Amino acid sequence: MHASRSNLTLDVCMIVGAIETCSRCGTTFPTNANRTYAPPLHVLTGIEPYRGAEGQIRHDSRVKCPQCGHAFESPNVRFFGFFSARGLLYTILAALCLTAMVLWFLALRE
Repeated sequence: MHASRSNLTLDVCMIVGAIETCSRCGTTFPTNANRTYAPPLHVLTGIEPYRGAEGQIRHDSRVKCPQCGHAFESPNVRFFGFFSARGLLYTILAALCLTAMVLWFLALRE
């Protein structure tokens, strides 16, 4: 029993993560292997424009089609392996609120 190439690709994509379909050419590809990132030098020097938390998370959830080069936002991207874009934003906000509450509680005890 020999697996066809399309089944093998599907199996590999399921191990790697979600499968994305390009809206321009229809190519299917693994999401995690085709994410786009800003060059590190741009980030370190501040060349990248300020987008705010939500804008930066949306920008970091972009993928690029390996066939035609079309870049677009993907709802299938996971941060740290399991956070969706909105889940990461809510986690950051919850951590900030929890930190503020703990600091406020500690200030009241003194």
